[in-house]
Amino acid sequence: WPNDPEVRSVSPTPHIVEQESFKKTLESQLLSPDHHRWMVESRRGEPVGTVHVDMQQQPQQAFIELTLDHARRGKGLGRSIIQKACELTFADNPQIDKVMAQICPGNVASERAFRSVGFVKTQPAMVDKKLVFQFVLFRHQRDTAKRAA
Repeated sequence: WPNDPEVRSVSPTPHIVEQESFKKTLESQLLSPDHHRWMVESRRGEPVGTVHVDMQQQPQQAFIELTLDHARRGKGLGRSIIQKACELTFADNPQIDKVMAQICPGNVASERAFRSVGFVKTQPAMVDKKLVFQFVLFRHQRDTAKRAA
């Protein structure tokens, strides 16, 4: 999935991910207590995508990233995956105050999915010399939304 042309076109780092580099990064992430990665499967056990969350202690925030299989995009799965990953992040990490998403301009599907969970647009940023829009979900927003439901 990381090298899917559609994924690369909306990634702040559009270069192809080499297999050895991906393996080393994945191994490092899996050993880190500040990184959570989930494989998402359908009810039939078919792979759907991945979601990963990187925690930062200063400031106390997390960054979330989602990749879906091409055949699964546009079906509303992103919303439920993002929502569940944020719930788990806040529940398992009481020190985390907010979850951030960085989305490239033109990635309307991702923007829609994150907004549907309650993320709001904040200041843009530069990632690898590329503009990204930042979206944030604060813990207190999530708690307030859960109480209202």
